[in-house]
Amino acid sequence: MNDLYTQLDYMVHEMKTDPYERKMAFSRLERARNLEEAMMGMGAYERYNGWRGGRTGGGETGRRYILADEYEAKIEAGAYNRRR
Repeated sequence: MNDLYTQLDYMVHEMKTDPYERKMAFSRLERARNLEEAMMGMGAYERYNGWRGGRTGGGETGRRYILADEYEAKIEAGAYNRRR
C-alpha cells in the first residue's frame, strides 16, 4: 500500500473498531492538546517496545521526540503549509 490517505483511513478504522487497546489510543489522540500527548496516543496505537517511556524514554521513543521537535520547529518557521 503506497497511498498515504488509504493507510491513514485504515489506521483510523482500526483504532475506531478495535475492542479496546487501539480504541483507547484513538481516544488519546482525539484528546491530545500538545505534541507530547499526541505522540503518546500514537505510541499506544503502535505499541512498539518502550512506547510508555514518554519524552525521557530513550531509544525509539527518544528518537521520535527529536524528529517531532524538529518538524514542529519547521512548521512554526513556516516551512510547511498547513492544509485543512
